[in-house]
Amino acid sequence: IEKSSNRYFFIDDPVMIKIEKSPKKEIEIDLHPDFPEKGSRKFETIDKFYITKSDFNELKDNKLYRLMECLNFTKSKNKFIFHSSEYEIFKEKGEKIIHWLPYEKDLVSIEVVMPDGDAKKGLGEKILEKTKLGTILQFERFGFCCLNKIEKEKLIFYFTHR
Repeated sequence: IEKSSNRYFFIDDPVMIKIEKSPKKEIEIDLHPDFPEKGSRKFETIDKFYITKSDFNELKDNKLYRLMECLNFTKSKNKFIFHSSEYEIFKEKGEKIIHWLPYEKDLVSIEVVMPDGDAKKGLGEKILEKTKLGTILQFERFGFCCLNKIEKEKLIFYFTHR
């Protein structure tokens, strides 16, 4: 299913961060890195982003981090500061790449039912609203999931594997 599964961002247990001096950007990310012909998804960003609580808790002062395909930033005390846009700069001395979503009202509520019956709750990309029941996709850095139920206020996926 790796080749046939499009990629999307799911932010489990989201935390909003504001990256000071972050430029306004238009980001385009392929639905599948190996098959650009599948299309892409687009984001507009300014300075506010959602990241997972687990990533947030790992951020250390004076280290360089990257929002995947977007920008590099550092943490200083309780502030986040834009550093650069280029991946090459991150590649030289970066600590970790983090997936993200822009802070916006049109995000989709997502619930992922795990094999042990627990549910992971968070936010997903607006484009996920177009997903058909039974579709298997990959939530980046999370795992493969199958859309099992569409409710008015959320999409419910079942986790299949990493």
